[in-house]
This record gives sequence, structure tokens and C-alpha cells, in this order.
Amino acid sequence: MFDTALRSLILLAATGFLLGACDSTGGTPGEELRYFEFVHTETSGTFIAATSDPEVLNAIESQLSKPPEERGRFIAGPITRGDAGYNDQHPWHFVEGEWTLVETAIEACDGAPAYVDTHVDYFVDEVGRYCPWSSRVRKEVDSPL
Repeated sequence: MFDTALRSLILLAATGFLLGACDSTGGTPGEELRYFEFVHTETSGTFIAATSDPEVLNAIESQLSKPPEERGRFIAGPITRGDAGYNDQHPWHFVEGEWTLVETAIEACDGAPAYVDTHVDYFVDEVGRYCPWSSRVRKEVDSPL
């Protein structure tokens, strides 16, 4: 009995420690989210995505150091319902800390932002990700929160 109670107490303490170390911003604990506007070059539609992931931030800064016409990487990752308080043009947002910039992706996750607006359930529940091939990072934006 004492052994079981002690194990439960240790498990509870460990769980609390792990939860306390987690970062709800989707990046490195203690790091602030940074926000970036992306433009869909075929439709001029825009959206905002946020991250604090150092690798993604390096990739974004590399893209932003190039002229717009030379930026070849696009955003890809899971989206979820709701605007998260910063993507207010849309009923969805990229999950913080789970997206990246890529050079290629499957066609099933491609689409214009307005198309995703009307098919959020499909992209969230069936495709599991959004990868607009024609999107390019346009600029960093101040925290819209």
C-alpha cells in the first residue's frame, strides 16, 4: 500500500514537472511567438502563422533576406479550427511549433486560403495538413494579440 502511494506521488510530481516545462506557444519553452504574414501568390490571399521554433525562424529569416521573387519555400503543417486570435481573416490557423517551410509537398494539401476557409473540416480531419504551394512568407508582423 505504501509502495503504491509513493509511486503515485512520484508520478504526480513528475507529471507536474513535465507539464510545467511544456510551452503552450508551440516552440521552445520561454521563447515568445513570432508572427509572419504569408501571401498566396496566385490569389493575393494572406494569412498569419506563428512560431518560436528556432529552426523554422532561421528558415524564415533566410527567405526574408531574398527578394520576394526568389523566395521558393512555402509553409506546410497541420492546421486547426479557430483563428487563434491572430489569423482573424480565417476560421483556421497553423498549429504553432508544428509547421515548417518546405520546397515540395503532396498535392492533396495544396489550395488557396479562401478554399480552406470553406473546407476547414476536410483539411483538419481528412488531409491533416495544409501546404499552399503558392504561399510565400511576406513579412514579420507585430504580435496581433
